[in-house]
Amino acid sequence: MSPDRKSDAARRSSLWKPHPSPSQVVQLISGMPVKTVLQRRDRALIAFLFLSGSREGAAITLRLGHVDLVNSCVNFDGRSVDTKFGKSFTTAFYPMGRECEQVVRDWIAELRFQHHFSDSDPLFPKTRVGLGSSRRFSAVGIDRSPWKSPSSAAKIFKQAFVDAGLPPFSPHRVRDTLAELAKDHCRTPEDYKAWSQNMGHDDVLTTFRSYGSVAPGRQVDLMARFRKRGPLDSVDDFDVIE
Repeated sequence: MSPDRKSDAARRSSLWKPHPSPSQVVQLISGMPVKTVLQRRDRALIAFLFLSGSREGAAITLRLGHVDLVNSCVNFDGRSVDTKFGKSFTTAFYPMGRECEQVVRDWIAELRFQHHFSDSDPLFPKTRVGLGSSRRFSAVGIDRSPWKSPSSAAKIFKQAFVDAGLPPFSPHRVRDTLAELAKDHCRTPEDYKAWSQNMGHDDVLTTFRSYGSVAPGRQVDLMARFRKRGPLDSVDDFDVIE
């Protein structure tokens, strides 16, 4: 009953997947509308996914009490949060930029002080539907209940990129963006281990196999640089690596 080698190789393939660059994410969040509470929720959702590396299925089951703003981290409790395999772990915020983090902090403050949400209320409440000004059912605000499925969150995510003139990226590509961001911040094996562990991975190779592939164009550029530079014969050579 084992799959053939070709099928197994396709399943394990780690080819580069198109994903938004960190700069595109910052640009997107900066340009999203914030006039209504639903627009602010949607912007906070996207900012949070990149800030925490959370899957959308886990994000919609989080409660306010799971987010620790004092220590800038999120406690993914597998007993109450829909994490992969029911695993529990803590994720510190990724360095996606001050504005991205502030969007999430402002959203939590709005929920607590304007809408009087408590620790047990959802971080991303579903849309409340009621009679609008035209006496037709329409979105009129936020509810105190969470989304029942991640499909609504995924739709919001994709539409936000389309509205910004970008491809309709899937929320599944968030971690590819964070793996790309790691190259700007990680320098030692310990750095990469911490970054990988922050994704909830026990093995750093899981991060590299699943999300650490290099874009084909970047691969060609790096190989050309290697040919020009030659082997690293001294410590000083490391100073010229970009």
